[in-house]
Amino acid sequence: MQSADLVLVKSNPLDVPRIVKLSAASYRKQLHNIWWGAGCKTCLVAPDPIGSETLGKRYAASGDAALITAELEALGSDYQANGYTTIAQADELGHLLSLSKGQILLDIGSGCGWPGLYLAARHGCAVVSVDPVDEGLDVARRRAIADKLAERSLTIRADGAALPIRPGSVDAIVHSDVLC
Repeated sequence: MQSADLVLVKSNPLDVPRIVKLSAASYRKQLHNIWWGAGCKTCLVAPDPIGSETLGKRYAASGDAALITAELEALGSDYQANGYTTIAQADELGHLLSLSKGQILLDIGSGCGWPGLYLAARHGCAVVSVDPVDEGLDVARRRAIADKLAERSLTIRADGAALPIRPGSVDAIVHSDVLC
């Protein structure tokens, strides 16, 4: 079985349990992303109307091993991503933005840190991750430490309507997989 030029399973009957598990994880991830997208759109328009607790639970669920497996299979990443940006697309963003050491990347609606932390690791820039939900930023901080990016990363709890960033203080902005 092939999807988006990825071979998910070959002609081996022993792969059936694997594809069933992958299918279930993908379905859960899709539901998760639908709710996350709707919640994030609402959060970025008005201050916390549906509650950080609800969105925080969604971030906590994104660390499930089956969801991370599905993310690796579909996107090529393991950042507990709440979107659909693939590694190839993130690499293209980095290329288009000409990111490099000494620059500052602002990741609006960063969630768990994807793709901002990945781009910082890949291109040597610093990253400021902004999201309205503490739990997502906690995941991003832990990932920054694990990837040895803590000195080049900062997380800020804020929404898109009131960014605490001075104009001209960043070199590039990503706003990936956020509905607003």
